[in-house]
Amino acid sequence: MSNTFSYLARASTALSITLTAMSCLLAVLTVPAVGAALGPGRDQAFVTDVPAWPLLAHLLATVALPVALGMWVRARWPDRTLPLQPVMRRLAFVLLALLLTRIILADVAAFLSALPHAVPLAAAFIVCSFLTGGAVAQAVGGEWRDRVAVAIEFATRNVAVATMIAVTVLGKTDFAIFGTAYFLTEVPLMTMAAVGLRPLVARESA
Repeated sequence: MSNTFSYLARASTALSITLTAMSCLLAVLTVPAVGAALGPGRDQAFVTDVPAWPLLAHLLATVALPVALGMWVRARWPDRTLPLQPVMRRLAFVLLALLLTRIILADVAAFLSALPHAVPLAAAFIVCSFLTGGAVAQAVGGEWRDRVAVAIEFATRNVAVATMIAVTVLGKTDFAIFGTAYFLTEVPLMTMAAVGLRPLVARESA
């Protein structure tokens, strides 16, 4: 999704793809580390009792290995993979839509009851993450296309990975519900941000 938002903003899609790949690969280390770091300050079992090895195995099998394989195939056969990219992108969106629909239909009442709390929290987190990413990019420097790509990357979350961790590793379906509400909040906010920033990026890059 961050790559799509960067494309809409006319930001550096190549940088966005690189950051997405890096974040997916590093998730194998960062997700267990964050869970361990948050554990002492929380009482919830999902934080204090995170099963590190099953989580690591799931992340390796469903995130790191597919991303690494895709990067290798694209580098090995660039001419063959280029025509497949639009098809794979559409397929990914269809599968994501099916995942979200499945989560909502599994407990419609719980999803609707979570919206009043989840949407404001998600919106605040997205805005703060976007501003933080923009501040980091400003401090590092670079072209506007790169700065916008970094800001978008900071604010965009992988709902598929979050759902996988919540359901298969932690056994917390309510997390999946929040992740879905987060994604449905993220899409319109980030789309508006991307479209709004596009004239600025185009002007600064001219």
